Amino acid sequence: MERSPLPDASGRHDKGPQARILEETGRERLAELALEDDVPLPDTADREGYLGGDHVGYWLHGLGDALWLGQIAERHGVALGKDARILDFGCSTGRVLRHFPSVAPAAELRGVEINAGYVSWARTNLPPSTAIVQGTVIPGLPFPDAHFDLIYAGSVFTHIDEFEESWLAELGRVLRPTGVVVLTFHPQRLWGEMASDPNHFIRTRFLSTRTRMDPPGKAEISDADFQGDAPGGRVVFTNLDWPIHNLDVLHSHEWVQARWGQFFDVSEIVEHAHGNHQDAFVGRARP
Repeated sequence: MERSPLPDASGRHDKGPQARILEETGRERLAELALEDDVPLPDTADREGYLGGDHVGYWLHGLGDALWLGQIAERHGVALGKDARILDFGCSTGRVLRHFPSVAPAAELRGVEINAGYVSWARTNLPPSTAIVQGTVIPGLPFPDAHFDLIYAGSVFTHIDEFEESWLAELGRVLRPTGVVVLTFHPQRLWGEMASDPNHFIRTRFLSTRTRMDPPGKAEISDADFQGDAPGGRVVFTNLDWPIHNLDVLHSHEWVQARWGQFFDVSEIVEHAHGNHQDAFVGRARP
């Protein structure tokens, strides 16, 4: 679960479904939910790059995702009632996980996180009933087969290289036959945006350090590499100056439908599902 937070990981869902959901929820209900939430907000350094010092924005950002996931589950016939089990894979300090009691009050909540500092914070501050598991790079989860009704991985498969399919298989193993999985990814649309804008924030970040690109297997990229179409359906950028958390991966819709569809039945692709720069793959367990 190698991750490098993007500069606009803090960006609000101004183009995504979460903005509409928050607006429909209304100010009065949002205020009620805020008063009901007694979990402290993590410091800026413990937010995986989300929203900086904007505390209200950070809280709303996570709530929007939780409410949206509840709607995804409902749309695909997954009940999040008394016996439901929810996994936030790559939960950080609970940006989304903290809000699930509002969406699924009686559900069993579990989080997996690779950053030991975030794990410590979440274990200290989230309710004891929300179990947080220390994650690893090597695929493997301490849960039985067919355990979860809803699995969410926000901005996780955007930063996995070699073990992508192994992790997909492992998530498929722990998903109930009636369950749904929601995985966000950097779509190939992002390549077009970087190619057309020399000042695009991700393009400039890639070019500010020594960055490898696969394919085509080029050791260090330059501005010229963003001319033309993406070199493949899955493009991996590796920051050569960072020893860990140094990967960014772009996927085309066709890639995730074909490759991720080996592990899940493809239900839908949701555009702008995580900020403006990530889409979401929604899949059901394979029979």
